[in-house]
Amino acid sequence: MLKQTLLLAGLTLSAHAQTAPPPTAPLDVAAVDAVVARTLKAFDVPGISVAVVKDG
Repeated sequence: MLKQTLLLAGLTLSAHAQTAPPPTAPLDVAAVDAVVARTLKAFDVPGISVAVVKDG
């Protein structure tokens, strides 16, 4: 059980350590708004939290 837990923790940390390539285009605010609206409707919730991370 301990080996499985350590393996899962290691895989999780290594996945988060990888960085995404820099975007090639500026943020499309209308597209973000559309994704948020679809998510609100899909999960039938009154609100969600959204974080935009700049420069990693």
